[in-house]
Amino acid sequence: MVIVKSDVDALLSDILHDQMVIYLWWNSPNTDEVFGGKTPLYVYQNVDNGNKIVYDYVLKHYNGDYS
Repeated sequence: MVIVKSDVDALLSDILHDQMVIYLWWNSPNTDEVFGGKTPLYVYQNVDNGNKIVYDYVLKHYNGDYS
């Protein structure tokens, strides 16, 4: 499966319902262990398999797993 940013955005839209909040999510440092203080956009663009890391993180939350 090829993961593109629009796939992640579609999930985020269903979760957050606000384009500004989605923008802030992508562009704000995230202290969750997965992101290590980096922005999700940085991880998506610069980390090996970053697109899958971000997609899996959002999908997990989309499915109701907030652990």
